[in-house]
Formats: sequence, structure tokens, C-alpha cells
Amino acid sequence: MRHFIIVLVISLQIISFATFAGNTKTNDSKACSELLSEIQKPEVVILSFALANHQSVHKLSLEQTQQAVVEFINIIDPMSLTLLQNEFELLSNLSAPELSEIDNETFRSTKRDIFQMILYDSIARYNHLIAKFSKNIEYRKKVFLRAREIASKSNQKNNIDLIIEKRPSTIQEAEDKFIDIMAITMLQIESTNISERHAFVLAIREMRSTIWRLATELDEQNIPLTIAKSYIKTLDPHSDFHLLHESADLIRRMSSDYVGVGLSRAADIKGYRIIDLVPNGAAAEAGLKVGDIITHVTSPEIKKRLSENNKSSSWIWLRNISSDSAVNIFAGKENSEINLRVLRDNITFDVSLKRKRIELASSRIQVEVVDSPGGPLARVSFDAFYHEVSNDLRKALSEVLSKNNIVGVALDLRNNGGGVVDEVPKILGLFIADDGAAITSVDKDNKKETLPIDHSQPVLWGGPLVVVTNSFSASASESLAGAFQDYDRAIIIGNKTSYGKGSMQSVMSVGEGLLMRLTTGLVFTPSGRSAQKTGIVSDIILPYEVSRPMKFERDYAGVLSAALIENFMGDGAISISNKGKVIEDLSTKSQFRRSRLKNAKSSSAAFDKNTEEIFQILQDLIAALKP
Repeated sequence: MRHFIIVLVISLQIISFATFAGNTKTNDSKACSELLSEIQKPEVVILSFALANHQSVHKLSLEQTQQAVVEFINIIDPMSLTLLQNEFELLSNLSAPELSEIDNETFRSTKRDIFQMILYDSIARYNHLIAKFSKNIEYRKKVFLRAREIASKSNQKNNIDLIIEKRPSTIQEAEDKFIDIMAITMLQIESTNISERHAFVLAIREMRSTIWRLATELDEQNIPLTIAKSYIKTLDPHSDFHLLHESADLIRRMSSDYVGVGLSRAADIKGYRIIDLVPNGAAAEAGLKVGDIITHVTSPEIKKRLSENNKSSSWIWLRNISSDSAVNIFAGKENSEINLRVLRDNITFDVSLKRKRIELASSRIQVEVVDSPGGPLARVSFDAFYHEVSNDLRKALSEVLSKNNIVGVALDLRNNGGGVVDEVPKILGLFIADDGAAITSVDKDNKKETLPIDHSQPVLWGGPLVVVTNSFSASASESLAGAFQDYDRAIIIGNKTSYGKGSMQSVMSVGEGLLMRLTTGLVFTPSGRSAQKTGIVSDIILPYEVSRPMKFERDYAGVLSAALIENFMGDGAISISNKGKVIEDLSTKSQFRRSRLKNAKSSSAAFDKNTEEIFQILQDLIAALKP
């Protein structure tokens, strides 16, 4: 059976457009898919592949070209700082002839003038701001004063997102906004117990590194990849093309382990200070200690890169490297060599390490046992559906069940945005003995593929079960909760509905170090329901309060339509079996579920941090579910 996570390697240096031309639909309005055969630019090749394999979008419109321009601006100006409001509005409301000209330039010629102009103007303004704040002491004083003002107002300290949202109207407003960003960055760094002056220097470092990354990663060679990313992000809310530093982060988030030296660090004026060590990690085994400062780093790959750029030194000075860039420096291939220059008690020494594989699982599964009048209850939560989360869940739950006479389990999926959907059948197999479908996917050609509940290991828990969700529970979380509902195995409590994402993304390798995340299918629960837009409706509603209004799947541009879902559902629900019998249709199941819940307690109060209310409801549910 084809896996839901696909790895497809494409060499951009040798690839031919002909590879994709036969499967790409044409666009009657001179969109890119109609023009691809005339030029083999990297962004065109990447985009043609995306259009050929996307779930529903196989051609681009001029509206998407406009969206791509805006996406490009957001990528190179993530702080909404370098383009003024009137400039942004001008570029966000281009005329049809102007958009056609961009289409012609992007897909008919070798030029990229419009995108290069936006990039270079942004970098020039960033450099202008940095120069002012680095050389003019009056601007430094303004940053210090603003930081102290914000620090006195606790509600502003972490509101950098609110500051970034507003685009400046004048150069002066841009400078004022830069002061705010620098001040908040200072405060965030200062919270790691370093001096105010050192925090300022580190904030300048972070800003310089951001500009350096934009100037180097988005150069003549790499700007095509950013253009491809801008267009792919217009296909739907979840498709994306991940640049080098983003790809490494995506792999880490989807994994239960990583390869590195095994330390946590905080920025220091001299480099990076070690604040924690992984037991048995490479750094700990080499004798490094918390408080040591790593000032320089080198490795065979670093030496090669520096030599190619005619650099006399073979070491990178970490005080010039941002925290984002440092992550990729310390990570690498298993058993690969890395050398650190370390400062301890004013003495410098060098350490040679080999990167090791480090398990993350133990910290990603959280288990809590709470006593109740009816007996101990277990709450199990995890933050994402990463690879092998089902194994980690089995281990954690097995341990708590062996040590406690558990009478009920709450599986907490609040704020879990999903991940690897292949883990859903395995998790269902921990709680459901029935043979039947776990999830069904439908691809762009209306081809259905069903993954059964995984019974490779015995059922772990067959007692009372509650699944807790909220509006941030999405994707694989919704597939899991929906399947539990379909099999009438668990009670779902939480917000009225979950997030509402019923699509599936495939992660593909596109050249060395680059990943594409593309929407390639729709996902349905065992009974044929889709969570797309509507979400999974809770059996018992418990509101979850948020500080700011949130967007659901249905609120984003380019979201897959409900009509598309209905077309793929066909003329009947997908059958699932329950000990050889077909489970009742959804309407009957809903009535059956309501009858079982008639004595269960509901509440309109919001969840609190210690989840006491969840456990109280679980206790009542256990009583209601007993024969």
C-alpha cells in the first residue's frame, strides 16, 4: 500500500519540463501552466510539478499571481517593516495588465525584475535601519527607554505580533516600529538573565542575521525558490515550499528524534551559553558543562564552504550567527564531526564531537494521574502526530496502567494540530478491538485508499475513554476523534467543533535540503464524514477561551470547498464493521450516543490550566457509561 507520506526526489539541475507537461492541465487565461513548455526556470519546473499533483488546483489564475506577489512580500518582509503601507497597497492591487506582465516575465522569459526589485528595496531599507541603530547613540537610547516602558506594562511585553501586524505609513513610523521590535527582542533576550546592554547587542545581532539571511539565501541563485514558494502558497492554506532552513525545522517537528550534539543554548554576547545538556549526548560525554560559552564552531563542511569563499579562517564566530542559523549549524548527519571552541572561567579550549541521534519522545508524551472518588484517572496528551507517536503513547500509557488501578482515560488532543496521518490507525488500535477502516483518503483522480485499524499489537485500554479537543485540534487529531465517534468508542468533549481540516498533505524532497508540502488528498472518517470546514462536533460542549479571535480552516483563502468534499463522498458512506456487523448509520448513532449521555454532566465553563473540570466530567462519564 502506498504510504500517505511520500518522498520524491527531484534534481533541479537535470530535470526536464517534459517530465510533467503531459499531466498538467491547461489554463485558458494565459496562466502559468499554459506557458511552461517555453522555458525551464527552476521556479517553473517546481510549480509545474505542484500543479500536476495537487488535489484540486491544476492551473493558476491572475488572482493567484496577485496573491503570489503578496506572499513574496510577506516572506522577505516578515516584520511588515520595509514596505510602507501605500507601497504595499499598490503592489497588492495590481491591474490585470500588470499581472499579465508579471506572468509573462515569470513564465515566458528569464527575467524576475518585479520580485528582485521588491527584495533589493527591502534589504536596502533593513540595512538603513540597522546602520542608524548601530552607529547613532541617540537611537540606542530610544531603544533602552522604550524597553523600560514596555517592561513596566506586563501586557505589552509579549505582544510583538500585534506590533508586527501594523505596517508603517512613513519612514519615521518605520523607525519607531523598529525601535519597538528591538525593545521587545531585548526584553525577551534579557529574560535569560543577561544584562540590558548585552541584550541590546544580541538584539542587533538577531536583526543583522535576519538581513544577512535575506541577502544571501535570496540571492540570484536562490530567489527562484522563493518565487516558487510564493506561488505554491496560493494553492491552498497548507501547501508550501520549504526553503533550506525551513525544511530542517519541518523534519525536526515531524520526528521523534533528531541528530545533534545534545545541548540547549541561549544567546550570549560572546557566542552561545549552554543552559542544559542531554544525558548521554555528545556534549555531555565530552565534558561540557552548563554555563560554558561556545564562541566558535567548525566542521568539515564549514571548512569547505569557507575555503570556497576565500575565507582565511576555518572557524565561524557564533556571536555573528542568529539563533535560527545556529540550529542548523549544530544539527547534521549522524556520526558527523563538529568542533567547538569553548570558553569556561576565562579559559578557551577546543572540543571535537560526533553528532548523535537524540530521542525526543519522552518529553512529548505527557501523562497525569488524578485521584477521584471512583478511582484514579489518567490524562494523556501529546503535541503532534510525529513519526512513532503511537509507540511512545503505548509505552507511556502501559507504564501508568501497570502502576495504577486506572478506571478511566482522557486522551487530550487540545492544541494538537496534527501531523503524520499514518499514526491514526496505530493509535486507534490501542483502544479499539474492532476490525474496520481507520481513515480513507481520496486523491485528485478520485481514487480511494483505506487504512485499516492497526492490530499489530493487542488493545491496550478497553475501558471508559474520553477524547478532549478544542478549536485548535486539527487534521490528524480530527481524524482520530472522528473515528472514535464513528465506532462509538469514546465521548468527545471540548469546543462545539474542532478546527475543520479534512485534507492530507504529502511531504516531498525537491532537491538537496528542500521540501515541498503539497495537498494531495482528502481524508474521511470510517463512516465517510469529512472534517473539512465543519470540524468534528463534540458530544459535550465545553468552551475553550482564547485571548484573541482565531481563524478556522473555513476562514482562509483557497480553502477546499464543501462542494468538492461532497463530490468525493459519492452516493453512500463507507462501511465499517463492528464484530462482523455494519455499524448503524450516523443518524441512528447520534441518537444512540445521546441516550448514553443523558446522565452525563455538561458544563459551560472554560477549561482551566490544571484540567480539574475535565477530570470531573470524566468521572461522571464513567458512571454514565457503566452498564
